Amino acid sequence: MTILSVDAILGLFGGVGLSFSLWWILNHHLVPVIEFSEELSRRPIDFDKQPYRHQFAFKNAGTRSVINVRIKAKLLIVDPRKRGVQITNYFDIKLSSDDIFEMKPGVMLRMSPDIHMSESLDTPLIDSELLMKLKSKEITLDDIFDTYSDAKFYVQIIATDIYSHATKVFQSKLYARSDVRNGVFRGAGLDITPYHSPTQPWAELAN
Repeated sequence: MTILSVDAILGLFGGVGLSFSLWWILNHHLVPVIEFSEELSRRPIDFDKQPYRHQFAFKNAGTRSVINVRIKAKLLIVDPRKRGVQITNYFDIKLSSDDIFEMKPGVMLRMSPDIHMSESLDTPLIDSELLMKLKSKEITLDDIFDTYSDAKFYVQIIATDIYSHATKVFQSKLYARSDVRNGVFRGAGLDITPYHSPTQPWAELAN
């Protein structure tokens, strides 16, 4: 009876330990991981009113898919009005796409912050020259960074693990003016490669 009790106790602890190990592996190793590009790309365009188009990239570097992917982008600008304290204003920035049904492991996506479509910037808090560019749809992220040297741009992704159905939140770095580089994202990588004009293959955009 004592031997059976000891065996039962050992079996119980062994089962609990195995269950915990499996849970830990499934929730810490075999999980979706969203990685963001370290820089924002910039390339010239001629199909819209803006002279440049910026992009950020992100990739599911984990081992499982995520579903119901929602992407949010924000711009941080320190309030230029003197109030005795530093106040940071947050502005929602419209994206070229903000909703993805599923993102499989290894998939990399590129998106553009559509500053010119972001109605949240239409406020007296923003510089008057920028407001004019916003109304004419000519404003770009460069204009924001050039006017507000301390401005930051960042991206948040909320996604559901397809296996555990747990909701996970991922956030990019705070991109500053120094994080903008001329070029494009190619393939499945998060690095920016030099941009070559399709009409002038020999011409490369200098950073």
